[in-house]
Amino acid sequence: MFSSCHWLSTYFAIISQCIADNKLMRKVMMVWTSIIIVYNTIIFSLIWVVMEGSFLLSNFIWYYRHYIKIKSF
Repeated sequence: MFSSCHWLSTYFAIISQCIADNKLMRKVMMVWTSIIIVYNTIIFSLIWVVMEGSFLLSNFIWYYRHYIKIKSF
């Protein structure tokens, strides 16, 4: 289980670095960060869960400000 979570998160990290489309890159990074949060929860690493959670929150805020909020105008 630990190995598959770590491998999957590494896969999404590498894929997100190779995407030219910024919107798709943000979505992949959110998936990647969510997998890392699950992995850190499994290994009981609370500090890393908080750190990755703040990173995921900043990705959600950035995505909202640049893609969702713009469409409402």
